[in-house]
This record gives sequence, C-alpha cells and structure tokens, in this order.
Amino acid sequence: DSFLSNISASDKNTSLRYMHLAFTHYPILLDDNCKYRANDKVWFDNNQNEKGINNNSICGVRKFIDFLDKLKELKIYNNSLIVFKSDHGKPTSYFSESPYNLMINGHDMLGYSRYRPMLMIKGFKAKNQEPTFKPELVLLNDISKTICEESGIDADCQSFNGVNLL
Repeated sequence: DSFLSNISASDKNTSLRYMHLAFTHYPILLDDNCKYRANDKVWFDNNQNEKGINNNSICGVRKFIDFLDKLKELKIYNNSLIVFKSDHGKPTSYFSESPYNLMINGHDMLGYSRYRPMLMIKGFKAKNQEPTFKPELVLLNDISKTICEESGIDADCQSFNGVNLL
C-alpha cells in the first residue's frame, strides 16, 4: 500500500518499478480482502490449503488491480509495459489432490505447483480487451529480452538469449 501511495509519474522517458508481493507466500496470513487473519488460530489452521491459497491469490490480484488503477490515475497506463509474474507455487502440503500434492524426490516443499508460475505481459500502448494465451514454454531470459527490446533503451538486447514475448 505504501508503494502505491508513493508512486508518481515523472518526466523521464524510461522508469522501472518492481513490486514483490511477499504476503502471497506461505503460510497464508491474509484473507481474500487482504485482512490479516493469522492471529486467529482457527482461521489460520483452516486456511493452509487450496481454499486459503485461492483467497490469498484474490488478495494479490486485488493489489495488482490497485496498481493498474494507479497507473491509469497517473495517466501512464497506456504508455507502460507491465509484467505480472508469480515466482513459484505453494508446497505440496497445501494440496489434497494430484498432481499438486505430488512430491519431487519425496521433498514436501518441491512439487508440481512450484514449477508452474503464471506470467502476463501488457505491451506499451496495448489495448486488448481479452488476454491472448500462448502455450509455448517461457523462460526467465525471455522476460529480460522482452523488457530490453520493448523499452527502447540503448542496450545490447542480443546479450539475452531469450525471445521477445510480444
């Protein structure tokens, strides 16, 4: 919330902002309205599962929507390249059904969901009403290549081995 209240537009041609939502990590501490609930033991114990993950994700998406609304309020949304990416999923102990509860090498922290991050990108001046789904494998260096090429900065974008996702 302080990040959003302090963000402003400047007269710079290029500016980069990075926001990592640490509250979406485990354990689940917030409900779908982003209210801290971990001090309620019954609530806490009943939300370290798929239901808690979904509600916590709703909170994360709400915060991201607040960020998008702030960009629109500042009149810089259309001129923004936006990358929305999860870093990893939850440990297998949060899941009750396959394939999400399957462990890799018997390790309860490493499972299917840990390696299925989500990625969305809005290009500069993009005005799509619906998202476009691309099933191809995406790697981290693809994000670097995309940001480098799309930002128009004077840099050697060939140093990134990925592809431009846009």
